[in-house]
Amino acid sequence: MTDIDGLTKITVLAEDGVRFRYLSMRGDELTAPEVGWVLIGDGTHTVPPQAVSAQEVADDLATMSLGDDLAWMLEILRAGTEEMLEALLTRTSINTVTDPAIDKRISELRAELASIPPRHD
Repeated sequence: MTDIDGLTKITVLAEDGVRFRYLSMRGDELTAPEVGWVLIGDGTHTVPPQAVSAQEVADDLATMSLGDDLAWMLEILRAGTEEMLEALLTRTSINTVTDPAIDKRISELRAELASIPPRHD
């Protein structure tokens, strides 16, 4: 799902009452290494914000009892990761100087995107 602010997020309420929110961070104000997924947990206990890869999000989602919701949550994960990749690719097309940090993060995001389980219709 996408909020009004354009931030792609996945929210899951665990059986123990913890609400897990996975947020895609991709704003122009972020450095290339900061572009990615962030996990925040609140509810019965708190999980402080922490960077996670798309693979870690997919693995987390797979361990939760999501049933049919898993497929569309993986689609949101895939779309959010693609948006991050596109944001960084746009930066490289605008910049006249090559930024190794951006190139490295683009490579990492491509690998993360490839790690998301494929959709089975």
